[in-house]
Amino acid sequence: MKITKVSLLCGVLLASFSAGALAQNEWGNNADQGPYLELQYGRSQLRDHSFNIPGGRITTGSEHGDVGLLSFGYEFGNWGFGSLRAEAELGYRENGVKSQAFTPAGLTGKLGLNNPFGHTQAWSVMFNILNDFRPGTGFDPYVGVGVGYARVDFHHYGANPLNVAGATTGTTFIDDANGQPAYQGIVGFRSQLTDTLAFDLNWRYFATRNLHLRDTAGDRISSTYKTSQILVGLVWTY
Repeated sequence: MKITKVSLLCGVLLASFSAGALAQNEWGNNADQGPYLELQYGRSQLRDHSFNIPGGRITTGSEHGDVGLLSFGYEFGNWGFGSLRAEAELGYRENGVKSQAFTPAGLTGKLGLNNPFGHTQAWSVMFNILNDFRPGTGFDPYVGVGVGYARVDFHHYGANPLNVAGATTGTTFIDDANGQPAYQGIVGFRSQLTDTLAFDLNWRYFATRNLHLRDTAGDRISSTYKTSQILVGLVWTY
């Protein structure tokens, strides 16, 4: 039976909730309640992605990039599994192109393209549900899932196949953007620094549905957007 990534993330969340229930007597009285604002910065790894174009397929490798997130949330306080919170999140992600390779139609080998260029930008709006297991303490592990929408821009993807010395321009294959539903899974911990300030460290997997684009020749193409991210943040409660 095929299990989707969303189903797997939900399963992890439910399993973690069950673990929290077993520890309710120890952790259940630590919950805080109220709104909070969080600012996060981190680094992302955009997985290799391919574009099927007339005559073959281009596979792109990306550099590590930057991530910035701004979240506004509300912690609902004590319940049976720790402390539940919900938040709205605005995000920006960017990765530069590191490599380009071309696979001719009907073949399996890849031909590396010289002097690849371009970058990927993604803007997102997400709605997350998270559960803290030891809220308000020095070590508060949590898990969460999120759904929303992301617009991804493959900006001036291309290469200079001839590798001409000193050349500043090349062939642009793709310069297009598309918006699709997005989802993410989150695992992390918080540490309370003061009554109103907390430190946050988390890992998340963020992805969209398949993106529908056009190459520079006007042909329809599709690609994926899947990232792994490590972020640090500061949380203000008020």
